[in-house]
Amino acid sequence: MGVACSCEAREDVSAELVPSKENSGEQSTSELKSIKHSEESPALSDASTKAVWEARQDSQALSSSFHLEKEKQEEQDESITQADPTAKMLAEIRAAIQAQDFSAARDISKANAKVMFLHKANLSRDLVQFSINSKDQVPTIPLLEVKDEKIVCGTIPTIWALHYWPLWFPFCESNKLLRRFSPSSFVMNCTLKVLFLRLDFVLFIDIADKLHTSEECLEILMRSPPPGSEGQEWMGITVPPKCGSLPRLCVRDSSLRLKPLSMDHYQCDLQMDLEDQANAPQWAKVFVFQQLAVRILPELCKFQSKIPGSALDKFLNTRGPGGGDTVETIDPDGLEYIFNMQKSIEKFVAKNPQLEEKGESNRKGSKGSKGGRSPGTLAGSHGLELRARMSK
Repeated sequence: MGVACSCEAREDVSAELVPSKENSGEQSTSELKSIKHSEESPALSDASTKAVWEARQDSQALSSSFHLEKEKQEEQDESITQADPTAKMLAEIRAAIQAQDFSAARDISKANAKVMFLHKANLSRDLVQFSINSKDQVPTIPLLEVKDEKIVCGTIPTIWALHYWPLWFPFCESNKLLRRFSPSSFVMNCTLKVLFLRLDFVLFIDIADKLHTSEECLEILMRSPPPGSEGQEWMGITVPPKCGSLPRLCVRDSSLRLKPLSMDHYQCDLQMDLEDQANAPQWAKVFVFQQLAVRILPELCKFQSKIPGSALDKFLNTRGPGGGDTVETIDPDGLEYIFNMQKSIEKFVAKNPQLEEKGESNRKGSKGSKGGRSPGTLAGSHGLELRARMSK
């Protein structure tokens, strides 16, 4: 009897210690779920583990959000670029111009033009800066003159009518329009012939009316395609092969600011960053930059009297078909652009009658200084920064 009881007791204990097959499977599944849950979401009692887990989850969420925002921004940038393919380049040029430092530049000024020059030998680049009051070089030269809806003359239409550069630009053999984005934005290819040598440059140009902003100027931004990009796509064109054996002239970034002082005069400030692919001697480059600073405006002024009756006059002032002749004429968008700019200049000059007097005062006050001019007439807030750099 005692033995029987003992055996029953052992069977009961064995039954408790060894679960049934069915119970064992349920318990195993439950334990696995519990372990998985403990890996994904730690128990509240394990505070440090929980903190790490939550930080990991937050990091993953933040990373996912960042990538979504980046993709969204890239889509927006691509959309903006498609709507205005020049917007990105203009922002890059402005940023590059603002970053240029002329504190170590040489003063190579002439009597009627402030000229600063800096050669960066380690980068094979040249920085050049002009500051010119047109009254120092010519008796009169308007930015733009319109009478009775006829474009009479002016710096802007002379520069803007690309095909007619050979009529006035020194050594210019031809100038071709490669692409026009708008009346104020285009890509051109200019070929120069100096004695028996021919060379050229490709240039993107944008003309912006900023007269009625804090800049108070007409801003002309320029850039060339990178060296060696012949045959490649750039700004919606295929870069043409260079002419001749000399390296193609390359303007990395350039800003030309024209501020009217009256209807007949203006302040001209030019800043350029040029690729020095030919490794020309510095004395030669200094001579060229000095000549450009003192010759361009006189050449422009000399040409103005030749415009009436010229091919450029016919281009600017022939309305509608060329009357049976194969005369290229200005298109309606271009005509509207020129007329609107004339109104803007007139409004700016009428609103600022003191500008000519200030310009004259600055001009006379700098006659005794080296180079004949101080950099104190640079236009707008951009000019303030340039003045600070040039005075270092």
